[in-house]
Amino acid sequence: MPDTAPALPEWISPPGEIVARILEDREISLDDFAARVELSTREARGFVEGTRAVDEDLATRLADVVGASTSFWLRCERSYREDRDRNFASYVDDEVKDWLKRLPLKDMSNLGWIKRYRSQIKQAEECFRFFGIMGLDDWKEEQTRLLSGVNFRTSTAFSSDIGATSAWLRWAEGKAEDMACEPWDREAFAVSLDAIRGLTRNHHPERFVPRLRDLFAAAGVALVIAPAPGGCRASGATKLIRESKAMIVLSFRFFSDDHFWFTLFHEAAHLVRHGDQELFLEEDGGELDNKEREANAFALETLIPPERQDAMRALPQEHEAYVRFARDLGIAPGIVVGQMQRLGHLPYSWLNRLKRRFAWKALYQRGVIP
Repeated sequence: MPDTAPALPEWISPPGEIVARILEDREISLDDFAARVELSTREARGFVEGTRAVDEDLATRLADVVGASTSFWLRCERSYREDRDRNFASYVDDEVKDWLKRLPLKDMSNLGWIKRYRSQIKQAEECFRFFGIMGLDDWKEEQTRLLSGVNFRTSTAFSSDIGATSAWLRWAEGKAEDMACEPWDREAFAVSLDAIRGLTRNHHPERFVPRLRDLFAAAGVALVIAPAPGGCRASGATKLIRESKAMIVLSFRFFSDDHFWFTLFHEAAHLVRHGDQELFLEEDGGELDNKEREANAFALETLIPPERQDAMRALPQEHEAYVRFARDLGIAPGIVVGQMQRLGHLPYSWLNRLKRRFAWKALYQRGVIP
């Protein structure tokens, strides 16, 4: 790359902002840049967002990859941090304080996502760091972009909890960035769904979740199981992080095997059938559009093949009949119960003892689910 020093802007910017403009001009992807400067993709994203500081090692690599000198990048970093420290208090106005009140700070802290501070200035700085922003305007711009590209069931529910939901997505995407995956391959992912379906009879998440992650990663999909903070009503989301990596994130909102597997295959449908959409968000209630109905049908057909659905609907409402039918299909009986309830062929109060309940929160707290 050329060794010409990039021009410093008239205002103080983080070095990452300067580099981001250079990468855009040179049409260099974030993955490519991360590899060249020997950072993980998550670290590289933090750098361009301004939350990852430049030390001497990174400054030297930037000089080799982007241009200029090591001292230039260290000077940029020092100038930015000094200016920000001097002026940060002025960024925390009444609007920022109101924003902090709307965030689920207690839950975010209990989940280990952020630290809590008595000082609103320090708390604002911590939340800016978490979201990878330099100010509230950046957060608003990001949410506007998110809303313009999201496919979700009920905009009213999403808008009312936008802070909690965006925090959940932000944390999940950071975890997804840390997961090693092959490049995203839609056909390979579609083929893998048969093997994934075979895991539905396993009643132990500490066994099947690692296998699930491996199968997803082999097709370029990072699987994240993430508890949702208060105010976030999402049960799942699907996102193309970039061309080479996709993400499926599931929350802890429901604990039974029928809901877990149906939601997983519903999200998988969005990647297989609707891969051009940047983000799908599943929340409780609301009207279903065509893509959501297609995803529901895909999940049902993956779990219960079409040629067996008439037999399923004709099942007598007896414990043994459901167990036999599920055994023949190679899935857990609770999944059959859940589908019959969802389709209106079985009351929601019947046969629930066939469903397997998962202790997701305990698994998360023990580190079984990273």
